[in-house]
Amino acid sequence: MKTSIQWLNDYVDHRLKPQELSERLTMAGLEVEDLTSFGDTQVLQMEITPNRPDCLSILGIAREVSAIFQKPLKLPQIKKLSKVSAKIPIFIEDKELCGRYVGAVIRGVHVKESPQWLKERIEAVGLKSINNIVDITNFCLMEMGQPLHAFDYDKISGGQIHVRRARSGEQIMTLDGQTHKLNNDVLVIADESQPIAIAGIMGGHDSQITSGTKNILLESAHFSFGLIRRTTRSLGLNTDSSYRFERGVHWETIERCSARAIDLILSISGGRLESFRDVVSQRPTIHKRTITLFSQQIEDLLGVCPSQAKCKSILSKLGFNTKIVKNGVFKIDVPDYRQDVSQPVDIIEEIARVIGFDHLPMTIPQIKALNIP
Repeated sequence: MKTSIQWLNDYVDHRLKPQELSERLTMAGLEVEDLTSFGDTQVLQMEITPNRPDCLSILGIAREVSAIFQKPLKLPQIKKLSKVSAKIPIFIEDKELCGRYVGAVIRGVHVKESPQWLKERIEAVGLKSINNIVDITNFCLMEMGQPLHAFDYDKISGGQIHVRRARSGEQIMTLDGQTHKLNNDVLVIADESQPIAIAGIMGGHDSQITSGTKNILLESAHFSFGLIRRTTRSLGLNTDSSYRFERGVHWETIERCSARAIDLILSISGGRLESFRDVVSQRPTIHKRTITLFSQQIEDLLGVCPSQAKCKSILSKLGFNTKIVKNGVFKIDVPDYRQDVSQPVDIIEEIARVIGFDHLPMTIPQIKALNIP
């Protein structure tokens, strides 16, 4: 994953030289493989392990930087959406493969070249600027880690969205100009008559946003990661969206990312929000994880125990709700986007990697002398 340092600076003011930032992130388990330049910014090429999908976004990396350097995290301000009564006809026909679909219709947009700041942000991380609408969806994808897609609403037959399995004999030309024959193992977004996108992977050529587009439908959804993985392999399609869906997207970010994109679209391209609908067909089972951690456990594993205040600050900046219930005892609620944390040793590892294993003091284990007669 590419991370623009200039973009990162929008959310956390670390004031570090790129090389120092690169080294500290690597020591914290977010390996920086390369450091390159793009215009006036430096770009980190990072290797994100499969168990950390929460770091597949600029905000995810910013949260890590906030914890490592103990700096405030500045989240983007999103305007509250105006209330609309109109509802989009959205039908989720395979509830196991699509748990949630958020759709918004915005009318009267002006599709044009993106402002310079937007072009610079997405081009720095390796994406091509297309137009202001498409660029906003890509910006939000990279910022929050939630894939979005915009359709030309006037090209959606019947104005309806059907999330269903493809039917035998159906095919679709995707945005890359390739035609794909589909089968019942592929989930599609369809209108009344035909597929208009391969769910979670790529949109269709016929419903793409063009300079003549006036009305759009914005999609933000949740698809089965197993399905996306199988489909990318069978069709030979790998995209930034499928990469994130395969690893799991955060349920709460689905609606928030949609709101972020709507806010940007209205401010950059104009238009008005005409209708909105959030359809939940199957909410994931999320088991609340509360972990009790003792300071002695930290010292036993690391050879030293940072102050309770420092431990709490580190964990809180990583998104863990942390309370000191009594001296030397923590109660820690694990955020649902950290499925890799389930036991005290995982929490201790979080503290150690953020401090930096190279910053932990070296100690020699005590060996008790044996009384040999």
